Amino acid sequence: MTLMDAILLSLQKPSFWYACFIITYVFYLWSRRKQYVLSWQLAGPLAFPLIGNSYLVLDGGVSNVINKMHKAMRDYW
Repeated sequence: MTLMDAILLSLQKPSFWYACFIITYVFYLWSRRKQYVLSWQLAGPLAFPLIGNSYLVLDGGVSNVINKMHKAMRDYW
């Protein structure tokens, strides 16, 4: 088996691609670490990716949403 055959064989394994993805993702997070630290210091309720703060208002109707918005504005603005 030549070196080229070994390389081509390793490219066919899913574990190689998983490792590449994980390394790339960790590098991406590490390169943006200052932005994450700054965002954690902002005032306001904790917001999750994709759902934001909607978890705070899911337990009631429209009046509950409006009341919670007013409360959040008093607390953080």
